[in-house]
Amino acid sequence: AVDPKLCRQLLTELSKVSNKDITLAHLKRVKRHQQDGQESNNVDADISTKKPQKKLEVLLGRTEEGLSNLVDTYNLQLERRLVPGRPAVSLEELKEFNSLWPTIYFHKNSEEYKESELTLSSSEIEQMEFGMKQALKDDAVVIDPLSGSIVSRAKDELLQQPNSVNNPLSSPVILAIQGVSRKERELAIGLGMESGVFRDGQYLCTGYDMYLRNEPNVYEAMALVHSRIRRVVFEYPNSTEGGVGGTGESSDVHCLPGTNHHYRAFKSIVCKKI
Repeated sequence: AVDPKLCRQLLTELSKVSNKDITLAHLKRVKRHQQDGQESNNVDADISTKKPQKKLEVLLGRTEEGLSNLVDTYNLQLERRLVPGRPAVSLEELKEFNSLWPTIYFHKNSEEYKESELTLSSSEIEQMEFGMKQALKDDAVVIDPLSGSIVSRAKDELLQQPNSVNNPLSSPVILAIQGVSRKERELAIGLGMESGVFRDGQYLCTGYDMYLRNEPNVYEAMALVHSRIRRVVFEYPNSTEGGVGGTGESSDVHCLPGTNHHYRAFKSIVCKKI
């Protein structure tokens, strides 16, 4: 046990002679001292204030040469402890591990969290059914999942840009994104570019879902990354140019590790009901 007032100094000196074992990087360096299975608040009493003094325990990992001097200087008592040998993979396991030694835990990295994120609710599936019905009619639609309203339709935007019919870059995906941009501009005209809505604005499709007849190609899939789309749902895979898995994992643009935004992509699981 170590006096908390000396803990920072001890850790600084300890780092010079003994680095925490990399295999224990998931464990916190310091914990409160416990006695007889209970957290101890009065291991020693400060006679001048009559207040209980808390003590701390420090995880050393593998000891190295030079540690003996610190043991003498800080009057350390070395003990072997059983500690978790790996990070916890669930909240239940975290509770169990923490009873041995405080463990660093990132819930969003756990399989438990990832599984819950992959689960679709009945209302989400119902919204997907609606979105795919619209996509089969209009090739591409953007929907706000919070309100369930259609924000943009590719065919509506095509009417606004009749000359884009022969433009190979004006695909349904791009037209649908441009439709969102058009709505933003129209709103700006009414509220003004200096309004709080636009001063605090985000990327064009932040939080929106896009429903498509065909899987986006690589170019379109990257455009969806830049627009910060939330989800993409499509009916027909593109086995030659698909950008979200149709041609294999190497073309999964939506989950490339080097990009600063990822979105979820679904091959339609509801169109058989349509």
